[in-house]
Amino acid sequence: MKLTLTDILALWGAIISTILATIKLMDFMRDKAKIKVRVKANYQVYPRNNEYGDKVLIMIEASNRGRRPITLTKAYLIAPRRLRKTGKVTHYICMDRLTASRPVELSEGKYHMYLMDQEGLNIKEGELVGGVIDATGNYYFSHSYILRVIRLGLFFGHR
Repeated sequence: MKLTLTDILALWGAIISTILATIKLMDFMRDKAKIKVRVKANYQVYPRNNEYGDKVLIMIEASNRGRRPITLTKAYLIAPRRLRKTGKVTHYICMDRLTASRPVELSEGKYHMYLMDQEGLNIKEGELVGGVIDATGNYYFSHSYILRVIRLGLFFGHR
């Protein structure tokens, strides 16, 4: 089979368009907001002559690893199954007046810490699963779905 100039140009165009489509797809995936959420317990603020005093705190940290700015409106902890059985509590919303009193806009590479009083929550450190909600209603969690199920004891037969 003999290749004509038209065949060569068509092959060249197909290769170049595939490369450009791949580059555009990578740009699109990189442009999304990527929120990393971490939850840590047993924190105290030092020096203690501040608003938190001697309280032991849970810290929910949300950082924007994407390129787009995003506005966070709420932070929360999910109650483990043993507390859900009582039917009283499913989530704990962070309502700290210093760290959660208003929406927070996170630009690229920025983070925000939400603080919650740990006293009275009755959650063990291995059960901590938290998340944040943005202004458009998207949820971002501290753990993947499988780890949330395991840490919260939501799978069948778990006591």
